[in-house]
Amino acid sequence: MQVTSAIGCVSTDTIHIQLFPAIQLDIGSDTTLCEGDSLYLNAGGGFVSYVWQDNSTDSSFLVNTSGVYWVTVVNNNGCEKTDSISVSFVSNPEFTLGEDKTLCDGDELILNPGSGFISYLWQNGETSQYFTVTETGYYSVTVSNGCGQASDTIFVQVLPAPEPDLGPDTTICMGDVLILEPGGSFSSYLWQDNSTLSFYSVTNAGTYTVEVENSFGCAASDEIFVNISDPQVNLGEDSFICEGQHIVLDAGPGFVSYLWMPDNSTNQTLVVIDEETYSVTAVDGFGCEATDEILISLYPFPIADLGGDKEICSGDTLVLAGPPGDFTYYWNGQPAGQYYTVFGSAYVTLSVVNLCDSVSDAIQVTEVQVPEVYLGLDEVIVPGQTIDLNAGEGHDAYLWQDGATGQFYTVSESNIDPEHPYYYVDVWEGMCKNSDTIKIELFKVWVPNVITPNGDEYNNLFQPDPEKWQAVNKHKMTVFNRWGEVVWESEDFPSGWDGKQNGNYVAEGSYFWILETFYGKDNIKRTFKGSLTVLGINK
Repeated sequence: MQVTSAIGCVSTDTIHIQLFPAIQLDIGSDTTLCEGDSLYLNAGGGFVSYVWQDNSTDSSFLVNTSGVYWVTVVNNNGCEKTDSISVSFVSNPEFTLGEDKTLCDGDELILNPGSGFISYLWQNGETSQYFTVTETGYYSVTVSNGCGQASDTIFVQVLPAPEPDLGPDTTICMGDVLILEPGGSFSSYLWQDNSTLSFYSVTNAGTYTVEVENSFGCAASDEIFVNISDPQVNLGEDSFICEGQHIVLDAGPGFVSYLWMPDNSTNQTLVVIDEETYSVTAVDGFGCEATDEILISLYPFPIADLGGDKEICSGDTLVLAGPPGDFTYYWNGQPAGQYYTVFGSAYVTLSVVNLCDSVSDAIQVTEVQVPEVYLGLDEVIVPGQTIDLNAGEGHDAYLWQDGATGQFYTVSESNIDPEHPYYYVDVWEGMCKNSDTIKIELFKVWVPNVITPNGDEYNNLFQPDPEKWQAVNKHKMTVFNRWGEVVWESEDFPSGWDGKQNGNYVAEGSYFWILETFYGKDNIKRTFKGSLTVLGINK
């Protein structure tokens, strides 16, 4: 071998190697022996030394316990080699199937005598390590490990298992309650939500399970799927139809029966021609009901008929009416009510509108002047006088308060009614009427015959009744004592005499008076005379 240093120096060396053949050593393969047996391990001859695991140096070694054994040998060439073996001792087989057991019907028990045996023989001839038990009985097995056999027997009792039954999957109606009961009598119940009652109330869709246990401690479970049927019927919003038309109500397909009210029809659809509240009850395949109702209103087609052109009398009003009903009215294009008041000549249009139609009409209204009538100012009639009332000429008709029908009406003392002093007349020109009224009273003067000027503000003055003093244009009142001496005179008799003469009260007693009056349009003179008693003077 030649090597070169970092600075280029070179050095060389040589070695001689001699190879010897390998040692052949085999003390056997790993093995298993029955308990009580022994095994001689022999490393062979021709070696110069032997060393076993326990430092013994013989060429052989006696094995009678389980363990790993090895030997190292050296030959004449100084070569060395080691070999090892694992030796196991097996005792006679021992196992147990355990205590007698109970088993719930439907469950199974796996019997296992344990592994490591070379053969298994069950009571029915099966040779598997495992045996599955599902029925009551005695079960035995014989095993062998090559060194011997062993057997064991076990009694297994199969107890009856509970059989809960929630029934088949089902469907209930929305709002209904389904009571689930497993059936039978069990010692405990456990539902899917951990409730423990013997029943369960269902109102929602889902899968429901129950696990029950009987008096033997055996458990079983069942489950059911519950669906909720919530059928829906929608007849739509309240609606309307026009007179003579119809509407078809449809409850929708998919139901097994239908019942309409109020006519008890049973079809999916209903033809409606009348105003009414209609309802339908539909039943689906699960017996669940769905109900809806709708109000159908009936609208007439609008009518606008104001009739022919019309006349109104001056000062009067004309009320035009649209047809009654649930309509919208437009008078002269403006929204208003059913009625419209016309105050004079006008062209009037009416539009009547509802959901069915819109119609219009128009008329001409002409104002006609009313006839003029004037009976004059109120008057007072005096005895012997007559008053001729004139309602005016040229009118088509006349009607006085007493039924007279002429243009003229005469009032006199003989036909005047003091209790009803009013006279009126109605006159017509065409359709227009006018009226006038006049008050005519019979002239009378009332003068008191007793006064008591005592200051009590009652009957203190000598004066006429103002209600019976009409039409007096001028007058003069003179009061005399019983000797003919003037004690008071005045041209203002309505203001009254207080019973004094020259500032002092006159004596109590009788007095006489003379009243000169001028009345009426012609100033007719009339003289009234009478007596007056003065009493209770306040001295």
